[in-house]
Amino acid sequence: MPVVALELCAVAGLAMLSSVEPTGAQSDGPALKLSLCRSYVIPCQRNVNLPTGGSVTLDLRLAAPAATPDGKPLALVGWYAGLRLSGAAGIHPIPADTLGNPVRQRGEPELALNDLTPLSRGTANTALATLSYLRVRNRFDAAAGRLDYGIATVGHLSRPTHPPDLPLSPGSDLLLGRVTWQGNRPGRTELAAVESAPDEVKAVILNAAGNQVAATVSADKPLAVVNVGAGAEKARLLGSVWADLPAPEGLRHPIAGKFAVQFWPAGAIPHWQGGNDTPAVTFTNVSSDQDGNFTIRDLPPELMPPGLYDLRVITPGALPAAVHNVPVDTSGPAGVRLPMPVVVNFGTLTSGDLNGDYIIDANDLEVIRLRFARLAGGKDGDDLADLNRDGITDGQDFSLLAANLGKKGE
Repeated sequence: MPVVALELCAVAGLAMLSSVEPTGAQSDGPALKLSLCRSYVIPCQRNVNLPTGGSVTLDLRLAAPAATPDGKPLALVGWYAGLRLSGAAGIHPIPADTLGNPVRQRGEPELALNDLTPLSRGTANTALATLSYLRVRNRFDAAAGRLDYGIATVGHLSRPTHPPDLPLSPGSDLLLGRVTWQGNRPGRTELAAVESAPDEVKAVILNAAGNQVAATVSADKPLAVVNVGAGAEKARLLGSVWADLPAPEGLRHPIAGKFAVQFWPAGAIPHWQGGNDTPAVTFTNVSSDQDGNFTIRDLPPELMPPGLYDLRVITPGALPAAVHNVPVDTSGPAGVRLPMPVVVNFGTLTSGDLNGDYIIDANDLEVIRLRFARLAGGKDGDDLADLNRDGITDGQDFSLLAANLGKKGE
C-alpha cells in the first residue's frame, strides 16, 4: 500500500520549530491527547465514509487533562504533529476557500492549501490589526501528497519577542487545524500519528515560571479512517424544519442561521424535562436550504447502533422540536449502493426562548424589555430579541413572544 507523509507543525515565538523540542524545553509537562475527528459532530467520529467524489472535513484537536496541578489553563505556545496516510483510498486535501485565506478570523483555524508564505510585520493584512495574531504558513505538495502547516503566535507589535500563548483549560480541547478531504479513489485510508523520533507528536507549554515545557502527547491508533466508495455510506438523514415567524413581505422561510440536530436513545429524558440523559450523537452547524430542507450525510454506525431514536432540532431563540421513535439502520443492507435514508419532518419551530432555558416565560419577556427600541445587530444589538427580523426590537416582537408564553421544548 502506498504511504504518504502528512505533517502539521506550529511555532513557538517568531521562529518555526526546527526540531521536535525547542531549546531549553523541559520534559516534565502534563499529558495531552491528540485527536482527529469529523468536524461539527459530537462525540468524536473517527471512522468516516464517503462516496467517490465526496468530501469531509476533519478537525485536529489537542485535549488537556481533566485537571491541572494549579487548576489554571495550560499556556500552549507550540506543537508539532507528524501524520501519515496509508491505504488504498485516494483522498486529497482541498482549499479552505477560493481566496486561500490561511486562518478564518472567527477563532477557528482552517488550513488553506494555496502555497501561502508567512505573514510578516508591516503587511497590510487585516489580521495584524489586533494586538496579537497568528503567523501562518502552509504548503501542499500534490505530487508527494505532503502538507506542511505552521502557526506562530506573535505578541504585541511593540514587544515582538514576547509571544502570547494559546490557553488550554482543564478538560477542554483546542482546535489546531481543520482540513477538508475529497475522496477520489475507492478504498480505505488510515491517518495515523507518526511515533518514531524525531517525528513523534510534541506540544510545548509554559509552566508557572514561564519556562517552556515539553508535554507528553498520546494519540489514538489510527487517528482516523476514511472509507471511499459507492457503498461506503450506510445511512443519511433527510430532514426539514421551518420557523414560525413572518419573513419580509410575508413570505415563509426556513429557520435562520445554523442549528443542531441531536439523536437521543428512544425514551431518553433531557435535562430541561427533568432527566439526566444525553444525546448519542449531536450534529452541530447544520443549515437548511431556502425551502427548509437539510441533509446530514454518513450517520456513524460506531456511535449510533441500529435502533429507535428520538430526534431533536436545537437552535438559539426557539424551543427544541422533536420527532420520536424514528427507526435508524446505520448497518446498511448488503449490496445496496445508495445509503439508507432517514426522513424526518420536524415541522414548525416555536420562537421566543430568548434565554435558552427551553421554556417561554416572563424571563424571555424581560429580554425583550431590556432590548426594547434598540436596533438589531451592532454592538448593542441582539438578533434573538428581534423576532420578526425587521431590524428593531419593538412591540411587534413583544406580541409575537407573548403569543407563545408558557410553551415548553420537547
